[in-house]
Amino acid sequence: MISTHNGIRLDTMTLFISAQDVHAAIRLVVDVDPIAAADVHGQHPIIVLPGSA
Repeated sequence: MISTHNGIRLDTMTLFISAQDVHAAIRLVVDVDPIAAADVHGQHPIIVLPGSA
């Protein structure tokens, strides 16, 4: 779908596909980073370091 506003054309399908690619790349990083994976809703993750418990 192409949207136009004030003479500017925006191909929303290309934007959507690009956003999916960015989302997939972020998920790959988050899934292998336990600290990032634990960070939900902008809260700081609780980190328990080995030997500190």
